[in-house]
Amino acid sequence: MLRLALGGAAAPAAALTGPASRLEAQTAATPTAVVAPGPPEPFAAAKVADLARALAAEAHKPPAPAPLDALASATPEDIAAIRYRPAELIWAGDNLAFAIEPLHRGRNLPGEVELYTVDGATASRVPYDPSKFDFGRLKPPPAAAQLGFTGFRVLHRGSDGRLHAVASLLNASILSGIASNQVWGAISRPLTVRSGEQMAEEAPQIRAVWIEKPKPTATELIAHAMVDTPSLAAAVRFTLRAGEATVIDTECTIFTRRQVDHFGLTPIQATYLSGPLDWPLADDMRPAVYEAGGVQMRTGHGEWIWRPITNRARLQISGFVDNDPQGFGLIQRDRAFSAFLDDEAEWQRRPSVWIEPIGKWGQGEITLMEIPAASQNNKNIACYWRPKPALAAGSEGSFAYRQFWSWRPPGRPDGAIVTASRIGRIPGDTSEAKTRFLLQFEGGQLADPAKAATIVPTIWSSAGKVASLRTYRTPKHGSMRVVFDLETGGQPLVELRVALKQDAASMSETWLYRWTQ
Repeated sequence: MLRLALGGAAAPAAALTGPASRLEAQTAATPTAVVAPGPPEPFAAAKVADLARALAAEAHKPPAPAPLDALASATPEDIAAIRYRPAELIWAGDNLAFAIEPLHRGRNLPGEVELYTVDGATASRVPYDPSKFDFGRLKPPPAAAQLGFTGFRVLHRGSDGRLHAVASLLNASILSGIASNQVWGAISRPLTVRSGEQMAEEAPQIRAVWIEKPKPTATELIAHAMVDTPSLAAAVRFTLRAGEATVIDTECTIFTRRQVDHFGLTPIQATYLSGPLDWPLADDMRPAVYEAGGVQMRTGHGEWIWRPITNRARLQISGFVDNDPQGFGLIQRDRAFSAFLDDEAEWQRRPSVWIEPIGKWGQGEITLMEIPAASQNNKNIACYWRPKPALAAGSEGSFAYRQFWSWRPPGRPDGAIVTASRIGRIPGDTSEAKTRFLLQFEGGQLADPAKAATIVPTIWSSAGKVASLRTYRTPKHGSMRVVFDLETGGQPLVELRVALKQDAASMSETWLYRWTQ
């Protein structure tokens, strides 16, 4: 349940021992100091919240500079190739459902994450040991350098008895997951601060993670993380289950240092370079390049919405006001190789990411950011829930949600969904003030000839004029194509809304789009 802006007194930092004191000592240490793992210490889940509360009561301290001189000549590809040796994977030899692969620290994500394993009621720090890594063509650094970890990868033991990667967590609080037979794609974070503002966004940094060793019969993995930004600190609990989809339940408790007016919950980011709603890239032979084609939403009153995304010429920020949303996510609906013709990136195999709030989130808006991009390496699409109330300085708040990394979201509209969105010029018309749209709806009652004949599209535009509406029904395929022209009337921006209706009843999800010059 979302409980924001609740007052709470901060516990004195001096009352805490264990990982917090080591974090402070490490920040002050010289880059070549060797940090011993130390003996196991008592652990309870509530301790992470106590540590985060104490951290928020102090002035924010940026992470120590990365002591990466030993890897100064390494390229990003070299760093990515550094892997933990399979025989050294944490719990790999215990025949459990999960194993952990620590990830080596690098220049692109220089902050260090302290890793701890929890066995019963005690926690032990995972020591950095370069001999446990395969550095590829690089010369291994000396152990005294203590380069440390940037995060970890979760491996799940499948029905074939082998370990398969299903999720990763990096120090910039970047969470990634994949379902069975997928490739890595979109990313997520528990929260964001000041996204899209002229002031720099605060990227939450993970300071430490405690990973609970699962029981021999356990089917879920639990990890706790302490997150820090200049404005707040947070304690996050992840509960991961793997199968056809990777499902991660997340509980986050926030402790603010100062008032936070603009923050977002569970931001998702994905790549969108070109697609059917963009003019094709002149120098790219592929028909499309994206790992999510749109934002799917289910509002608090049950309306399903599909908002296609595009690579905009200028930054576009859209807000979809709601109360107690039931779900939202960045979704990949195109699963055919022919949609992309990319044997290397395999965009059709990227995961859809769907968020379901646990409890009531109250008033706010789903914020969509479409950022211009010239490279497929940019995660230029962002989507998150922005609560309406601000967080007061010195306050505490909590929220929870369930996250699905899957081939398709767990829920979908009862009616028809949009399976294609196209835009183009009108043949023979050289006017820049007219644009033609084609939408294809499939499913629901469109497969019933008698019922499909009475289903009609309704179109709303915020400006300009909609003309030349045509529909093409194909009951044997369970589909309907809707074609219409938008006469913009010289307006630089027009919002569009299309849905299929039967009398007053909705027979499809609602298609939303922002046309811009």
